[in-house]
Amino acid sequence: MAFMSHISLIVMMLGLFSLPNHTGAEVVADETCQYDCGLTVDLQKEEMAMLDTSLLQTSFSLGSASHALPVGQVVVDLASGNPPASELPMEMMREAADARLGPDENVDLLQYNGDSTETLPTAIGTLFNVDPSEIVITNGGVTKTVELFCLEAIASARGEGVILVEEASFWFMGGLSSVCSGGNVKTVPVQLTSGGYLDVDDLERVLQNLNASAPPLMLYTIPEFQNPMGGNLPTGDRHKLLDLADEFSFTVVADSVYRYLNYSEPVPASLVDLNKDRAKPARVFEVYSFAKIISGPGLALGWVRAHPALALEFRSSPVSVFTTFIQGILARAINDGLIATQLAKVKEDMRHRGEVFQTALADNGFQAGPLRGGYFYWLCTNTDAETLLAQATLSGVTFLPASGSLIDSGNTRLKKCFRASMSNGDDASQRLGAERLAQVLGTENITLAQGVYPSDVNLDLHEDHVRVAQLQVGSTMRHKGNSC
Repeated sequence: MAFMSHISLIVMMLGLFSLPNHTGAEVVADETCQYDCGLTVDLQKEEMAMLDTSLLQTSFSLGSASHALPVGQVVVDLASGNPPASELPMEMMREAADARLGPDENVDLLQYNGDSTETLPTAIGTLFNVDPSEIVITNGGVTKTVELFCLEAIASARGEGVILVEEASFWFMGGLSSVCSGGNVKTVPVQLTSGGYLDVDDLERVLQNLNASAPPLMLYTIPEFQNPMGGNLPTGDRHKLLDLADEFSFTVVADSVYRYLNYSEPVPASLVDLNKDRAKPARVFEVYSFAKIISGPGLALGWVRAHPALALEFRSSPVSVFTTFIQGILARAINDGLIATQLAKVKEDMRHRGEVFQTALADNGFQAGPLRGGYFYWLCTNTDAETLLAQATLSGVTFLPASGSLIDSGNTRLKKCFRASMSNGDDASQRLGAERLAQVLGTENITLAQGVYPSDVNLDLHEDHVRVAQLQVGSTMRHKGNSC
């Protein structure tokens, strides 16, 4: 799988440019880098001795190549999706905790089965105008919840089976495929459209071509502001997905963590809402997380939303949640309006950072549209993204090439694309990252487009050497009279 073949890239993304106790946006090169994930890179001094002495002896590997970071270089991290320290909701949590732990409050909060198990679903239901009976609280983050669905799908398989995943997805799914591929169960990628969302027509083709002895068990999809491509699954396609889930009897696990992070584009009706109107509801579960909506990944708490009957089924599965204490704090934060305020802040900060990045690119001759929602820009060039990453890193900026998101390492369709995260740092770091990226693109005479890299779009430079190109999702734009 792509995760294993690009492990050095993933490790680099996790730690090298996002050290503990740092904003997550910048890191200065040093002789040894200690990673968040507990790994340490030892210097290859013999190899580094062959490099120019102006380069610090810190390296990372990408494929068979070794690359060095300039001495004292501040590296801007556009690769990882960690929130900056300034956005972690410390004051919100402190205020909610003080209120909930007051002398007149219910002390059952610290019991095994305290009073919070039902109050948090009720608070979430009020906040987002959904039925609390559709909500089941989960812990361990989205990855643990998806892992649970995978394990249940594998357990339900009678012989062979298939778990379907979008061809480019949340990078952790590459590693999770080892969990989601147990025994005779394997993961199979499904293409995304030029709009950056699940191609339901390709899904139908894949389903029709599966061997009857290896039926589909589950589909993992990101229907809102897809990670990494950023598209929204249209309403018509959502209906078709539900039809296919019913026809082929598989479970849909929709990672909807970005649903409430929309900045300039409304989101279609949720899969769960559309499922309510069906005579026979499909097996659809939406997964949400406080990590995204309030920038609180350390809470490791979220919820699953489904048809009430399916929510009851999931609640009775081995998904014990004893986090009554933190649930009580979060319920109070919602009821006191603190989470609504924090969500509004996160949305405005993300929108603003995208605007800063967009403006800085434009100031340096490259165009990109506004950040419509979620965390990421999906950008494509006329050169290999891994090669571009090596060049960009030497200039002090990193991003996640498509290879870090691919489920199948043999997929070359998206090799010229990369993901740039807007979740880290402040205005200065976003501006600096865009400037350095533009510098590399300009120096190497590379064209840039926003969106998926479809085969029918030619990004080669024109005779007038225009290097500004924009591809809005699903449509080709023109610049200075030339089509890109």
